[in-house]
Amino acid sequence: MSLSLRSLLQGVVLGLMVPCLVQAEDAWIMKTPEWELSKAQYESALTVKGTDPKTLTTPAQRRPILQDLYIRESLLQQALKQGLDKKPQIEQQLEEMRKDLLARSALEAHIDQNAPDFTQRAQELYQARLATVYTFPLRLKLQLIQINTPSPESQTKTKQQLETLRQDLQHKKLTFEQAVEQYSQAADKALTQAGEWYKADQLPSVVFDAGVQLKDSEPLSTVLNADKAMYLVKYLERREPEVLSFDQVKDELIASLKTEYRLGQQQVLLQQLRQQFEQNAQLNDAP
Repeated sequence: MSLSLRSLLQGVVLGLMVPCLVQAEDAWIMKTPEWELSKAQYESALTVKGTDPKTLTTPAQRRPILQDLYIRESLLQQALKQGLDKKPQIEQQLEEMRKDLLARSALEAHIDQNAPDFTQRAQELYQARLATVYTFPLRLKLQLIQINTPSPESQTKTKQQLETLRQDLQHKKLTFEQAVEQYSQAADKALTQAGEWYKADQLPSVVFDAGVQLKDSEPLSTVLNADKAMYLVKYLERREPEVLSFDQVKDELIASLKTEYRLGQQQVLLQQLRQQFEQNAQLNDAP
């Protein structure tokens, strides 16, 4: 997940409170002639912005993040050199931001402190969704060439066309992707060209049944006739029937329940504070 430049520039203000110095024992993750960014500072910046550093596993994923951090840190160094961190306006903004952060943290802590154990409710949801959400039938990843045959006369011509095309594919005169592009009349041709996952109820039975018999060593079907259309099918991959266990989805369910609970409790607590404001707060309305 990329960090927006806007959010990183806002981080400059927070960064004014923290010197950009790399401790001797802390490896740097980015270095310029003027400054270094340590691995700890990099991970801290991502965590504060809501990104888990462990999810960025490749240089290609980290590069745009580091580019944004470079912009932030470069501007931060300029701010420090100009003494902007000593300006009263900056200190006031930092203090207000600190209060907002503490208030938000207090709200979250109060809600979490009184949160129930969601395990039982998660088990109930799992059982309710087991048949429809967590149970998967056999799925096949297939590429399809579909040519419509609205009349009996068109079937003979189409079958000959597909038989010839099948031979061309076997002799590698063209790729299956090229064949889909040139010949398929399917409405979702863009999907069938790259390959799509199908369950039995998503294809004519003759097409799915033929796909079940295909394998890596024999991936190309014969010409198939079904529902006023003829098909050539190429097998790519299969997923056997499976049922996800409660342990596999437990964390996801509990996280969802916690989020729902927090949002509800947040509204309750904020409404209570609004009522207390009306009852307890004395306002000086003098100009």
